[in-house]
Amino acid sequence: MTGLLEGYRAASLWTVIGTLDSFGAMPTHEPVVNDRNQATDGGVAAGVDFGPPLAATIVGVEYARVLELAVDPNPQPPFSTRYPPIADADTPARARPVIEESVSPARIRAPDRQRLSRDKGAL
Repeated sequence: MTGLLEGYRAASLWTVIGTLDSFGAMPTHEPVVNDRNQATDGGVAAGVDFGPPLAATIVGVEYARVLELAVDPNPQPPFSTRYPPIADADTPARARPVIEESVSPARIRAPDRQRLSRDKGAL
């Protein structure tokens, strides 16, 4: 199997991180992963951390600083449940089915995605 993530360290949302190895990736729970020529993030909140450095690479540090200020990357979540290790024990169990249903297209098995890609062009 080959693909964009083959042999790369990669982050993802905690509910689907277990699918990364089926794409040949080495899953990690870091919020942002830069591995050679690829960058991935660990979900919505990590996107706030991911965006400004990516913008700096593409359009420059000055714009990235403006973007960083605009997205306010200093969250103080009112319930301290931003990710499973800091959440109470019950919340991740209640959240998992809701989140998994919302991201079910991400659960397409890697071989199926590759077949679809060959048959119909890039997904």
